[in-house]
Amino acid sequence: MIPVAIRLGRLSDLPYVVDTWVKRGHERGERLRAATARVRAILARPDSVLRVASLPDDTDAILGWAVITSAEPHELHYVYVRKEARKQGIARVLLAGVNWPKSANTGT
Repeated sequence: MIPVAIRLGRLSDLPYVVDTWVKRGHERGERLRAATARVRAILARPDSVLRVASLPDDTDAILGWAVITSAEPHELHYVYVRKEARKQGIARVLLAGVNWPKSANTGT
Protein backbone atom coordinates (compact mmCIF):
# COMPACT_ATOMS: atom_id res chain seq x y z
CA MET A 1 0.00 0.00 0.00
CA ILE A 2 1.29 3.44 -0.88
CA PRO A 3 1.34 6.11 1.85
CA VAL A 4 -1.66 8.45 1.69
CA ALA A 5 -2.55 11.76 3.28
CA ILE A 6 -6.23 12.66 3.68
CA ARG A 7 -7.27 16.31 3.62
CA LEU A 8 -10.37 18.37 2.99
CA GLY A 9 -10.89 19.47 -0.57
CA ARG A 10 -9.69 22.85 -1.75
CA LEU A 11 -11.10 25.23 -4.31
CA SER A 12 -8.17 24.31 -6.57
CA ASP A 13 -9.30 20.64 -6.50
CA LEU A 14 -12.74 21.35 -7.93
CA PRO A 15 -11.89 21.36 -11.66
CA TYR A 16 -10.29 17.91 -11.35
CA VAL A 17 -13.10 16.57 -9.17
CA VAL A 18 -15.85 17.85 -11.47
CA ASP A 19 -14.06 16.55 -14.56
CA THR A 20 -13.44 13.05 -13.21
CA TRP A 21 -16.91 12.78 -11.65
CA VAL A 22 -18.71 13.89 -14.81
CA LYS A 23 -16.65 11.68 -17.12
CA ARG A 24 -17.00 8.55 -14.98
CA GLY A 25 -20.17 9.09 -12.99
CA HIS A 26 -22.71 10.60 -15.33
CA GLU A 27 -26.04 8.87 -15.56
CA ARG A 28 -26.86 6.93 -18.71
CA GLY A 29 -28.29 9.27 -21.33
CA GLU A 30 -27.42 12.36 -19.30
CA ARG A 31 -25.98 15.22 -21.33
CA LEU A 32 -22.55 16.48 -20.33
CA ARG A 33 -23.82 19.96 -19.49
CA ALA A 34 -26.60 18.56 -17.29
CA ALA A 35 -24.15 16.19 -15.56
CA THR A 36 -21.73 19.04 -14.89
CA ALA A 37 -24.52 21.18 -13.42
CA ARG A 38 -25.71 18.27 -11.22
CA VAL A 39 -22.19 17.61 -9.89
CA ARG A 40 -21.52 21.30 -9.24
CA ALA A 41 -24.84 21.60 -7.38
CA ILE A 42 -23.92 18.66 -5.12
CA LEU A 43 -20.48 20.13 -4.42
CA ALA A 44 -22.01 23.55 -3.64
CA ARG A 45 -24.39 22.16 -1.01
CA PRO A 46 -23.44 23.37 2.47
CA ASP A 47 -23.56 19.80 3.82
CA SER A 48 -21.27 18.32 1.15
CA VAL A 49 -17.75 17.43 2.23
CA LEU A 50 -14.96 16.74 -0.24
CA ARG A 51 -12.24 14.49 1.16
CA VAL A 52 -9.06 14.15 -0.91
CA ALA A 53 -6.36 11.48 -0.80
CA SER A 54 -2.95 12.68 -1.87
CA LEU A 55 0.69 11.80 -1.55
CA PRO A 56 1.96 12.82 1.91
CA ASP A 57 4.83 14.85 0.50
CA ASP A 58 2.81 16.40 -2.36
CA THR A 59 -0.73 17.31 -1.32
CA ASP A 60 -1.46 18.55 -4.85
CA ALA A 61 -0.94 15.03 -6.24
CA ILE A 62 -4.52 13.73 -5.95
CA LEU A 63 -4.82 9.95 -5.74
CA GLY A 64 -8.56 9.94 -5.11
CA TRP A 65 -11.45 11.77 -3.54
CA ALA A 66 -14.87 11.22 -1.98
CA VAL A 67 -17.91 13.45 -1.56
CA ILE A 68 -20.13 12.76 1.43
CA THR A 69 -22.72 14.71 3.39
CA SER A 70 -21.65 16.04 6.75
CA ALA A 71 -25.07 15.60 8.32
CA GLU A 72 -26.00 12.23 9.75
CA PRO A 73 -26.96 9.86 8.37
CA HIS A 74 -24.05 10.38 5.99
CA GLU A 75 -24.65 9.89 2.30
CA LEU A 76 -21.89 8.92 -0.09
CA HIS A 77 -22.33 10.84 -3.32
CA TYR A 78 -19.29 9.52 -5.16
CA VAL A 79 -15.85 8.08 -4.54
CA TYR A 80 -13.08 8.05 -7.12
CA VAL A 81 -9.56 6.63 -7.10
CA ARG A 82 -7.12 7.07 -9.97
CA LYS A 83 -6.67 3.91 -12.00
CA GLU A 84 -2.99 3.51 -11.15
CA ALA A 85 -3.74 3.90 -7.42
CA ARG A 86 -6.58 1.38 -7.20
CA LYS A 87 -6.39 -1.80 -5.12
CA GLN A 88 -4.31 0.05 -2.52
CA GLY A 89 -7.06 0.67 0.06
CA ILE A 90 -7.35 4.37 -0.77
CA ALA A 91 -11.16 4.39 -0.93
CA ARG A 92 -11.27 2.66 2.46
CA VAL A 93 -8.95 5.30 3.93
CA LEU A 94 -11.04 8.10 2.40
CA LEU A 95 -14.17 6.76 4.06
CA ALA A 96 -12.60 5.76 7.38
CA GLY A 97 -13.96 7.47 10.45
CA VAL A 98 -17.36 8.22 8.92
CA ASN A 99 -20.25 6.94 11.04
CA TRP A 100 -22.25 5.18 8.35
CA PRO A 101 -25.86 4.26 9.15
CA LYS A 102 -26.61 0.64 9.90
CA SER A 103 -27.94 -1.21 6.90
CA ALA A 104 -31.54 -2.38 7.20
CA ASN A 105 -30.70 -5.45 5.13
CA THR A 106 -27.55 -6.68 6.85
CA GLY A 107 -27.69 -5.14 10.30
CA THR A 108 -24.14 -3.90 9.90
